[in-house]
Amino acid sequence: TGTDVAPATPADSLGALQEHRGTWYDPLVLIHLESIVLESPTSDWRSDRLHVPIEELKEGMVLAGDLCTTSGVKLLSAGATIGRGTLGIILRRHSTDPIVQGAWVVKR
Repeated sequence: TGTDVAPATPADSLGALQEHRGTWYDPLVLIHLESIVLESPTSDWRSDRLHVPIEELKEGMVLAGDLCTTSGVKLLSAGATIGRGTLGIILRRHSTDPIVQGAWVVKR
């Protein structure tokens, strides 16, 4: 049609899919898709993110993506800063409903 539209980035596409988590798309499938896409070595768009195992989360870290358990329960949204109380909740929840994909945090 003559209009230039920038192609969607993988992050944009994931965001669009996440809008329908639990309705159109299985939350567990989206968790795994996100981990595959965000760990791609050819993705220069993720340079501001760092993948961290749950056991290595620390107070003051800022989530770069939603934090969800393997069963699909969303614990925190992207942009949330991890505090002492939330860290305790994350670790307790992780012991009963593991967060096997880890967490994406903002690089500092």
